[in-house]
Amino acid sequence: MKMPRPLSVTIISIVAIILGVYTLAIKLLVILVPDSYALFVEFAAAMNTHALLKLPVEFHLAHAITGSVVWIVAGLFMLRGKNWARLLALLWGLGVLVLTLLVARLSLPFYLKLATWLLMLYLLTRERSSRYFRGAPQAQDT
Repeated sequence: MKMPRPLSVTIISIVAIILGVYTLAIKLLVILVPDSYALFVEFAAAMNTHALLKLPVEFHLAHAITGSVVWIVAGLFMLRGKNWARLLALLWGLGVLVLTLLVARLSLPFYLKLATWLLMLYLLTRERSSRYFRGAPQAQDT
């Protein structure tokens, strides 16, 4: 019998799916509504003002849409116990953290993402979570 899913994995997965759907809907509005796109362009320009790495608005938008899809996919497949989805979530989160550091420097968004990623890293790599993703049987079954 497969080990039951840890509550922490369930919560992280559901939050990832909700976050992914929400941000994807917002980015689709940015693409479809000209005023929203203009605001997004202004936001991207403001981010580039003090950035260590200045990125075009198209990159910001493509990265945000890709990230939305990544969170949805990772969340759905973590619920199914797929280890590759856990690794995808952790690696994507780390990439976002590095990119945020390069774009926003040591700022509130960076520290919030760092705290979130460290919590996710802790919860998804604990022994119980690792056993779940390995598909290990429950302790009493071994």
